[in-house]
Formats: sequence, C-alpha cells, structure tokens
Amino acid sequence: MYESSFDDYTAGRWDLAIQGFQNFVAAFPRAPQAPDAQYNIGQSLYNQSKWPDARDAYLKVINDYTQIAQPGTLADATYKLGMTYERLNQIDSAKQAYQTVVQKYPSTSTATLANSALQRLNRK
Repeated sequence: MYESSFDDYTAGRWDLAIQGFQNFVAAFPRAPQAPDAQYNIGQSLYNQSKWPDARDAYLKVINDYTQIAQPGTLADATYKLGMTYERLNQIDSAKQAYQTVVQKYPSTSTATLANSALQRLNRK
C-alpha cells in the first residue's frame, strides 16, 4: 500500500498519493513507514499550494510521530513547516520552525538549509 502510494507521489499524482498515504496511516498508524507517509501527505499538499493543509500534515508528523520517526524525517517536516509558514506569511512562526531544526537536528543537512532560511528572513 505504501509503495503504491509512493509511486503515485513520485509520478506527481498528488491526490492519489494523498488518498493512498491517508489509507496507509489509518490502517497502520504505528508502522515504521507511517511518519514518512504522513510527511509525503504534507509534501503532496505543499506541491499543490494547499498551504494550510500542508501545515497541518507537517504538524501531525512532528506531534504524532516523535517516538517512531527517524530524526531526518522530523527535521525535514519541521523545515517544510517553516517553508509553509512563509507561504502563509507567518514569518515569526517560520523563524521558530527553522530555529527548531537548527537546535534539535544540528548535524543534519536540513539544519544547514534552515540556518540559511533564518539568515535570509533576518535580513528582511
């Protein structure tokens, strides 16, 4: 089920991917792939410019999967949350998300991206 949804995701069939990932998460909420499925829901929504829904999907990864998600998935979800807040013109929330990535996941490549985003926003 996950692989089929991921195929839809990589092919840009966002609505099919979202539906498949939602079904996967509903059926297997504690599976090792569940955090990634939830993250990919956020990515699919982000790719469709559905900012409020993408924000909610990323927050679900961060809030519901801290125990089973890989640190990279949590770092990526938090970074993408910051990007989504920027799209929603919620700059203070974006800065907070980026700061969280830098503080909690300092050794990830995502922390480098978050640090650059912070510097860019602080220059404005």
